[in-house]
Amino acid sequence: MEYSYSKVTKFNSNLFSFRFSFFSTGIAYLLYFYLKKNVGPTRTVSVTLLVPIFGMIF
Repeated sequence: MEYSYSKVTKFNSNLFSFRFSFFSTGIAYLLYFYLKKNVGPTRTVSVTLLVPIFGMIF
């Protein structure tokens, strides 16, 4: 059975993109709940704006 290189590459890149985006969004949400607990909800509202930024950076 022969595999197409383009199909394997596409699958690997999609898998990497999914894992990478899941990891970075997870970090942002952990930061959100940590700040909510330690700083309070009023100051933590600004973190909701950081979630998309972390998603794009990482």
